[in-house]
Amino acid sequence: MSASSKSATIPQVGQNVQYRGSDDRPFAAVITMTAAEFDAEKAGNGMSVLAADEVSLTVFRVSGSCYARMCVPEFGSESYKVLVAKHDAYLADKAAAEADPDFDGELARVTVRSWSPLA
Repeated sequence: MSASSKSATIPQVGQNVQYRGSDDRPFAAVITMTAAEFDAEKAGNGMSVLAADEVSLTVFRVSGSCYARMCVPEFGSESYKVLVAKHDAYLADKAAAEADPDFDGELARVTVRSWSPLA
C-alpha cells in the first residue's frame, strides 16, 4: 500500500477490520472507538487517550468469544512503528538480562498488536 493510500484510511466506528495480536494470527474485529469519538471527560482517569492512528476494537475469536482491545495502532502507522521499536528494545533488554547472572529485576513486556482495513 502506498503512503498516499495509507493516509487516506479513516477508521469509522462499526467498520469491520482485521486484528493481529501478539501471535500475529488474524482475527475479525469491529472498531468501537476512534480518536475522533474519544471523550476524555466521559472516559475518566483510567483510560488511555487514543492517538490519531489508534482505535479500540472488539475482537472475535474462532471459538465464538470476543474481547476488547484498546489503543490498537493501524498496521504501518507511526504509532505502530514506535510500538515495534519498543518491542525490539524489549527483546534486546531481555536477552541482555538473561545473559547477566546478577540481573534480578523484571522487564515490562511490550506486545505488538495492529489493525488493518479489510481488502
